[in-house]
Amino acid sequence: MTLRSRNSLRFSALLAAFLPVAGCTPATAPAPTTWEATLTSHTPLSGTVAVVSRSDRIRAGIDIEGAVPGAAYDWRLAEGTCEEPGGLIGGRAVYPTLTAGETGSASAEAVIAGTLRPDGTYHAALLTTAPDNGTVIACGALEQV
Repeated sequence: MTLRSRNSLRFSALLAAFLPVAGCTPATAPAPTTWEATLTSHTPLSGTVAVVSRSDRIRAGIDIEGAVPGAAYDWRLAEGTCEEPGGLIGGRAVYPTLTAGETGSASAEAVIAGTLRPDGTYHAALLTTAPDNGTVIACGALEQV
């Protein structure tokens, strides 16, 4: 399965997790916004991030491939751009560490309190873990889809 098709499946799963149960959500609740980022790197590593944001929480998923088998990576969503990053969305603890499997791929999901403003600028970043102190190795702009 390609990274793009895995991302489409992840979007479906993330959106389904946020769909209201009939009669349980007020009619005035805003519709969820969906976002996507393609992570680019100067290495063979690549990835995608899918995000669904509602009025009170954000559900994000990441898929990477081309990583060093067994290597660990941190990831995050943040305000701003890859070139001019802003504040972290949620705390570091909400983003589980990714560990690449034998094929060099990994995936994870996070649920974050809060919401993404439809008019906001955001990005997703993949980082090295300690002792490198979180050097960004791949990044992508989150775009509404």
